Amino acid sequence: MTKSFSDRVAEGKANHGSITPAELKAKMDANEEVTVVDVRDANALGEGVIPGAKNVSLGTLFYKADPQSAFHDKETFQSTDQPIVFTCAGGGQASIAASVLSEYGFTNVTILEGGTRGWSAEGLPTEQAD
Repeated sequence: MTKSFSDRVAEGKANHGSITPAELKAKMDANEEVTVVDVRDANALGEGVIPGAKNVSLGTLFYKADPQSAFHDKETFQSTDQPIVFTCAGGGQASIAASVLSEYGFTNVTILEGGTRGWSAEGLPTEQAD
């Protein structure tokens, strides 16, 4: 049976932890090691991005996060135990991204509750994408 987008989002949310925008901001302010990855397509970043977030679209994540790929993004995906928080506009794509990384053996992956829109709704800062 084919999984729908909604099925994949629900599966991702059920199988991975989440973090609130306030919790993520506190970690960032405390200089805790955390890599924030925004999986929106580059043309969807006009609403702004979380400061310091890396943009790896969901479409390219499959080969950029794969340690076996010739196109592995070693700067963003350094080790399978690094803390990674996925975000997108609202959380759906981030949930799917978390599942992809789990399949690649990453063990410390969470989803930002409400995505970047949730972050902005709490009055937290964003910046323009590069």
